[in-house]
Amino acid sequence: MGNAYAMAQLAGPSLRANGDFSMHFPASLFVIFFAISASAAEQRTTLDEAAQDYVHLVLEIGAHEKGYVDAYFGPSHWRVEAEAHPRVISELKVEADRIQSTLSAMDASAQQPAERRRNAWLKASVASARSRLDIIEGARFRFRDEATRLFALTPELRPLESYDPVLARIEAFLPGPGSLAERVEAFRDRYVIPSNRLAAVMDAAIAECRRRTLAHIQLPSNEHFKIEFVTGQSWGAYNWYQGGTESDPSQHRLAHLHRPRGPARLPRRLSRPSCSGNLQRVAIS
Repeated sequence: MGNAYAMAQLAGPSLRANGDFSMHFPASLFVIFFAISASAAEQRTTLDEAAQDYVHLVLEIGAHEKGYVDAYFGPSHWRVEAEAHPRVISELKVEADRIQSTLSAMDASAQQPAERRRNAWLKASVASARSRLDIIEGARFRFRDEATRLFALTPELRPLESYDPVLARIEAFLPGPGSLAERVEAFRDRYVIPSNRLAAVMDAAIAECRRRTLAHIQLPSNEHFKIEFVTGQSWGAYNWYQGGTESDPSQHRLAHLHRPRGPARLPRRLSRPSCSGNLQRVAIS
């Protein structure tokens, strides 16, 4: 049984909390589909077809919005065709609605548990893409609504005064002149890792993350990644999976670090973009 997969990481939208200001909320959406071929005569299932249609949809959306598709690992001619001849936004909306209807019409009782999970994942992903098309055309939603539409989650917006006890604890921990924000910033600056020691600290953190991961999950023997240090970015860490976990020993994982502060923060910053984070998902899939 062979597996083919495509992966796309979608850039985050501009979220508006009250309509009078916006903030960038990074979104990460990994598009994974499996085209199963047991024999040359076997026909693809409707679920397989919907998955492929969804990937084509996402690639064409990327032709309209630069950066929407961050990484893709499917057939190269799919992307070439999508970028050369993308459908207009109105047609892509119709296509998203069609895929959603196809998925919703499937008989869940006839599906295996993995197929039902796949169907649910695809429906949520298609709904996210459909909302993104609305945003590209100028639609704006409140923060909670946009988070639900794009990420299938609804954040809890707590009253600001609910954080007063936490601020009081920080005040007690960092007494002195200046605003609380200034004192916190000065405290954090005490733990900035010197640039001439950053690589060594990162190597030690990566080795420990990998060691702890291997105690629970078996990773491909040839997996590895490299780090590139950059500044002037709005994000703290990022990565691009290069593919080939089983066949290409020269694959790389890229993590971009900006203003790294403190050894205690490194595992959290590294574990998601590095092998002990995202590669776990790829290895398991």
